Formats: sequence, structure tokens, C-alpha cells
Amino acid sequence: MSHDTPTMADKDDDSGMKLREISRCHKKPIVRLLLDIQNSQKPQVKDIGFLKHLECFIFDEKNEQRLRRTWINVFEETNYVALSYTWNPSNYECKNDHGYRIQNRTRDKFFSSPVRNCVFQRIMEYMRAMGVDCLWIDRHSIPQKEKESPKKQKALQCMDLVYKLSKHPVALLGRELVPDRELTLLYDALTGRLVIRKKMTEEQHRKVIETLQLLYEITNDLWWQRAWTFQENYRGGAKMTLLIHHLPSDETSKMEYGIFGEIPGELSINSSDFSKKVTSLCRDIQNTLPLVEKREKMIESILSAAGRYTTLLDESQTMSPTIIADVEKRGVKHVWDRLPIVANCCSYPVRMDIENLRKSRHSVSLSMLTMCLLNGEILNNALSNTHISLDTTTSVFLKNQFFDKISSPGEEKSLTFNKGCRFINVKLTESGILTYGHLWEMNRNRNRVIRTDQFSRRLPWVQNPAGDLTRTEHQHLTQLCRQLRNFPDSKFLACSIKTYLKRDASGNPGFNSGENYMRMMMIEVASAIEDGKRLVLGRLSHSREYTAIFVCSGNTTPHFIFTSSQHRRLGTENHIVDDTDRHVSLVVDRQLEAEDNFGNLPHLYVKRWVSGISFFVGCRREKVIFPWPQVLMNAVR
Repeated sequence: MSHDTPTMADKDDDSGMKLREISRCHKKPIVRLLLDIQNSQKPQVKDIGFLKHLECFIFDEKNEQRLRRTWINVFEETNYVALSYTWNPSNYECKNDHGYRIQNRTRDKFFSSPVRNCVFQRIMEYMRAMGVDCLWIDRHSIPQKEKESPKKQKALQCMDLVYKLSKHPVALLGRELVPDRELTLLYDALTGRLVIRKKMTEEQHRKVIETLQLLYEITNDLWWQRAWTFQENYRGGAKMTLLIHHLPSDETSKMEYGIFGEIPGELSINSSDFSKKVTSLCRDIQNTLPLVEKREKMIESILSAAGRYTTLLDESQTMSPTIIADVEKRGVKHVWDRLPIVANCCSYPVRMDIENLRKSRHSVSLSMLTMCLLNGEILNNALSNTHISLDTTTSVFLKNQFFDKISSPGEEKSLTFNKGCRFINVKLTESGILTYGHLWEMNRNRNRVIRTDQFSRRLPWVQNPAGDLTRTEHQHLTQLCRQLRNFPDSKFLACSIKTYLKRDASGNPGFNSGENYMRMMMIEVASAIEDGKRLVLGRLSHSREYTAIFVCSGNTTPHFIFTSSQHRRLGTENHIVDDTDRHVSLVVDRQLEAEDNFGNLPHLYVKRWVSGISFFVGCRREKVIFPWPQVLMNAVR
């Protein structure tokens, strides 16, 4: 994108400033600044009309250096190339341009394209080999003139979907392979043939270092360093193809290897597979070879550019802080572009009025934090959490304060919530983060604790189910239902779980909203029973019935648990909403209600995640406040 053209540092970029410095600069406490920024939120708008009338190009059969304009409906036709490349040439590319001519929108004239000739040449070879006719290229498919700015803004909001919906998202990497050895090195790296052991021959060790150097140079190319191409790669997902140019002399060897496709002059590599293999290789080198500063810097650079999140992150971590950090360290021409890029990658339905924020001279970093919070990201406000101060940058604060740990210390298993672990209907207040959900109480005087280690080892007979749960999971949950029926105040819970099992056994659970989450929780509780863990019953404050059951961690029994869920927001006939199902289940501390602008609301403090099954149909969500971490309440010194 043009946004990725390297320029001098943006004067608005305060990503390197500490929170204390930002507070002093704006002469307000951080919380007050967040509340001011909150007023510039706006709903996400992705114009379906743009996607139903997507501008593409077809290479002219009579003159391949001319591209004719056409329009497609991507909801009916996805067989098009969505091209990802940098507008500025990398150090390895030929800079010659204006060799190709583009048809204008009225289709009565052609004009010279400023896009590099090699870009068109390479993508034309790909399209010819793959049998694809239509090319989407941002430089000409999106209006670029100043007077067309409103159309351009609509297009930019939808650009991530152009890559997501395409059958052929394709990235052109600039660094080409030189003959002979580099092709062999890359082949061995991507097929697991590279030997990495503590004891290696001199030749094996040299090969490992040469491979690492090659991967460093490939991922140090300009395409890996830009923020917009990060979004294109992320949203292209498992379909994104990387093209690496090679010399004609390598064509025969490439075909013999059989993993690099059949595009003349190009290695065709799946981006997701590349990231997975490269990440695994770097980890193996780190875990096997002695620590050397130069080598570690190369590995850090490779993982920063092409690391696979699911491998780099613990399974109990959310990706949001890492996405934000990765976008922040990549180049953009306009620093404010980072907000829509992060929003698109994280599926945020709430966006910010960037133009208004920019004109009001608000902090970019705090605008990013505000956007994250309004979209339900959870801050760790634990009463014991005092390790973060105002002397950190916003990105460091987010990395350390986003409550992304699903499992508590000592637990062997954990849940992966990914994007879905977020609050709903958030409003920022002076007191803290206002949200909605259900607050479950565990009766302190009469804890209903289920000792599953005392369950019979002889599992009850059940018919082989046709749904998502296994027969063993049905058997464990059936044991639980029988135990719950022994208590007069948990019979409804037993009946509800039994109803779910009957529906699952028939292959039709019948839960229209949050079905995946309910299934996940059923599996987690069944697993806890198999492991002999304790379960604790919970009830809402106004109810005499126990209608929830949660897994205890260690020997502790929680007093309060907060849960919240919401089905993803659906779009309209004219607009798409980029959202995700939301589910939160937290053990919390509760302080006595404090008077605030919303009345006496429960003030909750995060302790840890918890898994469990809860039924609350007909029970209205209640308002709660998660007070700000104390560091954000500090006034300007």
C-alpha cells in the first residue's frame, strides 16, 4: 500500500513514549485521557457494495502489457488474485516502471502504470499457471485521487476482506534465491531434513548457520517490514501464497524437489506452512546450540517477521497484545493507520474516528488502548498486581496488563479462547471498565463441592453418541448428573446438563447461541471429572437454585465467579460487521459496592480464569465495574 512507503518518523507517533510522559504532555491523568478518547468511537462500517462491485483487471490477450478493467461480486466469484506487494521496491528488485498500461474507469483510455514492471510480470506468470483471470491490485483497484478520498476510505475499511475472501491471496517477496546451494538449503529447512543436534559435524553446523542466514535475509526483505502487508498476510490466512523469484538455471532443480509449485521463475510457498516450519527450526536452534549474540539477533528478527503465533505463544495466551506489538514495530506512512490494521486483524467491531482524534491531537498509543478496551479486551486489575508503573510504554503496558492467562499456576490444562475472550458492551468510566454479565456466588457457609475423585471408576453405560462429545465424556457427565440430583437445590442444573447430553447424543444439541463455547465447557468439566478434580456449585445472588458448576484449582474454592457471553454481532444487508463470539469466565475478588455515576455496582478484581458450565436463560445480565489498575489512576506528577 502507499501507506507503507517509508518516510521520516511521523510526528504523531508516540509509541516510544512512556505513559508518564504522555500524561505530562497532555497534562491529564491517563484515565481522563482514555475517557476523552472514548468519545471518538464509532461503529465499524464495511460497505458490502464495494465487495459486490470489486474492481479487478484482466491482462489483454492481444497485448499482455495492457490491463483491462472489470468488476466482480466476491460473494459469487472468489477466483481472483489479491496481490500483496510493497509500493516501494526492495533492495533486490528492478525499479523500472511505466511499462504496463491500465484502462481507466470509464474504459475509454489507457494510462501508464507507476507499478514496477517486474510486479506485473511475476503475477502474470502466476495467473497464467494457475488459470486465474482476475487481478486485484490496490494501486489501481482503489481510488487514489484526493477528490475520491471518501471512496478510498470505504475501500480501505474492506481491504482485509478482499484478501480473506480471495482464493488466491499472493505475496511477492523481493529477495530472490541465487543458484545452487540456497535452493537446497530452503528445501531442507521446509521439509525437516536439516540436521540440528548438539553434536554435529563441521559441515552440518555450517549448513545450519547458512540456512539461518538465508531465512534472515528472506524475512528481512521490505515485504515483511510493513504494517499493511502484515494485515494482508494475516487476513489471507492459510490461503496466502509467497512467491520467491529464482533464476532460470534453478528451474529443473525446483521441479525435482516437488514442493515449490510449477510457476516459472518462482518458488510457490504457503505462507502459513513457511511460518510454521521457520518458527520450529528457530526454536530447535535456540534449544540446541550454544547462545551466540549474532545468531540470537537473527533468530529474533526472523521470528519477529514470520513467527507463527500458535507456536510462539503459550496456548493459554490471547494473540491481541502480540498483534498490536507486531503492527506497531512495522512501518507505515501514517501512524494512525495502525488502528484500523489492528482492528481488522483482531476482528474489532468498535472503531475510532481517526480524523477527529488526529485533529484533536490525541495520543495514538492511548487511542489504541482505548479501542482495545472498548472492544472488550481485559486488563489485569488484580489487587496484588503492582509490577507495572507509568514508566513503561503503552505497548509494554498492554503486553503485561492484558489478562491473557487462561490457566492458573500449577494447572496442567488450559483453554484457548483466542479472540473470543472479551467483555461485552463496554463503557469506560472514572471508576473503571463497565461491562455486563452474571456474578455467581459460592455459598461460603455451605459450599456445594463435588469430590469427583470419589466417583465410581465403573462408568455408567451410555449409547454411542452421534454429536460432538465422546462416549467417555457422556459417561463422566452422566455421573455428575446423578450426583447433582442428590441435592434439592441442584436438580435444575442436573436436568439442564442431561438435556444437553440427550441433544448431543442425537447429533443436534440445539443451542443456537454460543454452542461452541458450551461444548468446550462440557468437555472441560468432563476432563476435570476424569482427572478427579473438585467441582464447586454456583448460584446467582437472587436465586436459591445452583445453576452453574465450575472446576476448582488446587485446594482453593472461589467465592465469586463472573461470566459473560454474547453471540457475534451480525451485519445488515449493506454492511458487514467483523466480530466474534465472546465468552468470559473469571474468578474474581469482590469489594463492597462503591457509589459511582451508575449507582452501587459490584466492583470486581481479576484473579484467574476458570472453566465451568452455567445456565442463565431468563436471567438478565447485571452491570459490574472492573476498577482501573492503580497505576492508571496516578495523577500527573
